[in-house]
Amino acid sequence: MKRNLKFLSSAVAIQASLSVLFLVLSVAAWAQEQEEGYVVDKIVAKVDNYIVLKSEVDKAYLDYVTNQGGRGNADEIKCQFLAILIRNKLMLAKAEIDSVVVSDEDVDANTSRRIGIITSQYGGSIEDLEKAFGKTMEQIKSDVRDMIREQMVVSEMERTITKDLTVTPAEIKRFFNRIPKDSLPYLDAEAEVAQIVKVAKISPQQKEQTKLELLTIRDELLRGADFGTLAKKHSADPSVATNNGDMGWAGRGAMVPQFEAMAFKLKTNEISMPFETEYGIHIMQLLERRGNEYHARHILMSPSPSADAACPKPLPPRAGKSRRASDGPEQSPSCHARHNPGTTSPREHPTSVCPR
Repeated sequence: MKRNLKFLSSAVAIQASLSVLFLVLSVAAWAQEQEEGYVVDKIVAKVDNYIVLKSEVDKAYLDYVTNQGGRGNADEIKCQFLAILIRNKLMLAKAEIDSVVVSDEDVDANTSRRIGIITSQYGGSIEDLEKAFGKTMEQIKSDVRDMIREQMVVSEMERTITKDLTVTPAEIKRFFNRIPKDSLPYLDAEAEVAQIVKVAKISPQQKEQTKLELLTIRDELLRGADFGTLAKKHSADPSVATNNGDMGWAGRGAMVPQFEAMAFKLKTNEISMPFETEYGIHIMQLLERRGNEYHARHILMSPSPSADAACPKPLPPRAGKSRRASDGPEQSPSCHARHNPGTTSPREHPTSVCPR
């Protein structure tokens, strides 16, 4: 334990020193580049046998600018990313010393999932992905695999270091009180709420009715109707607004079991009969399949409980309390919310089907 804490203290000291050094040298390095010509890449930090390249810092900053708008001082933000990269290299060096490893199977599984997500962002087209990255698919997979392995080793090393640490509320309070007031970030107000939800049961008759509706839609598709148009009109999957029911490429384990099983059962361009998952009832069309990956689109419908199933029977009047006939039937607030126009119900905001 003392060894780990000592290592962490040294890591923090190294990060701080290198962060200051990076800020001091950034302007001088830029001026030198202008005088001597363009530098393709260079080492900006070294931790044991691991190095941090200038291109890594620049890439992290460009990703930040792309995703977050690049607010703040550029040099300070780059310095923060440098500190993160140095910290990761420290964890890798420590993992090598302590023989902390991750299995190739876990790395391969995570790599396949990440590649599937990246490919789906380019419409499932490998050609578009290779063109965007300027590399072959094998090169992209190799780069992603190295990045995934590093992330997993860092996470495993962090768990190893902190698994036996215990922190008391008093220690947390002392740590917090030592932080300068002007260094504390502003946080949005938050509220913690609790609720009791009673989900209405769906009867077999309601499920059959939904399947009949999906069979009608399937017949329209077989007669040549546009899948995207019908998906936008009928599907309860919220992602349909942007993807027309097209789920992109997915690998094994990415979807719920019933959805995945149907995808590997269908032939290319075949439209399934209605089938049920935990999210509702679907019809699916398989667009393409290669190895353990498939490209499919679907229409999801969720059977709606009847008013009798959704609303409990009126409760008898409480002792000492009379009710007038004009008061109408007594309902629970949740039942009123489900059937009163203008209120939001779970049916209007269904959960997305794809990811587990």
